[in-house]
Amino acid sequence: MSTTRDSQVDKHLEALFGGLDTAADFDTRLMARLRVESQTDAAERAIRAQQERLRYRRAQLELQSWRRSMLRLLTLDTLGIAVLLAVAIVTAWPHLDRDVLDSSRLYGPYIATLLGVVVATVPLVGTWVERTRGPVSLR
Repeated sequence: MSTTRDSQVDKHLEALFGGLDTAADFDTRLMARLRVESQTDAAERAIRAQQERLRYRRAQLELQSWRRSMLRLLTLDTLGIAVLLAVAIVTAWPHLDRDVLDSSRLYGPYIATLLGVVVATVPLVGTWVERTRGPVSLR
């Protein structure tokens, strides 16, 4: 009865541990397999890092392009505002009272100069900010 019980235990142990490698060079083969897997993982990480750097660079260039286009749009908006202001003044000029016309003749050059400076300052400030801001950061 003891041998039957021992054989059953042996069968269970064989079922559980039968696939284990118990050869003499097990450690050598294990280390070689781990080395290959480690090199494969390192190569995959390097590829992923390179892809991430490329993605980051593309995003950075896209952001710089967007900033440049916003500066151009800001300049065009400023020009449009100046044109609309000139059209509004020319249109309203005949309908103004004599006192307003006299005041405008007196202060007109100052007002026009001030408006010109304000309109011209917007793209200059935008250009200055673009140049002094430094590299684009996506963080």
